[in-house]
Amino acid sequence: MFWIISAAMTLVVAGAILRPFLRGGQARAIPAAAYDLGVYRDQLREVDRDVKRGVLTEAEAGRLRTEIGRKILDADRALSRHAAGDGPATRPWLVVALLVLVMAASAAIYWRHGSPAL
Repeated sequence: MFWIISAAMTLVVAGAILRPFLRGGQARAIPAAAYDLGVYRDQLREVDRDVKRGVLTEAEAGRLRTEIGRKILDADRALSRHAAGDGPATRPWLVVALLVLVMAASAAIYWRHGSPAL
C-alpha cells in the first residue's frame, strides 16, 4: 500500500512540475520585450509632444530619444533571442530527463537507506 501511495504522489508532483514546461501555449505567449517596445514607442511620441508644447528643449529631447533608442535596441535584441528559441523553454526533454533522474536517484537512495519493508 505504501508503494502505491508513494507512486501516485510522485506522479502527481512530476505532472505538476512538467506541466509548465510541456504546455503548447508557452510558445504563443507574448514576450515582455514586445510589450516594452510598445512602451518605448509611446515614450518617443510623448517626447515629441512635449517638444511641441514647449515642455522640453530640443537638447533634452535629443538626450531622451537617445536613451529610449538604447532601450528599444535592448528590447529588440531580447525579442530576437526569444524568436530564435534560445532558452530553457525550447528544451522540455532536458526537464523530463532531469526529473526522471531525480526520481530514480531518490528511489535508489530510499531503497538502500530507507525502510522499504513498510
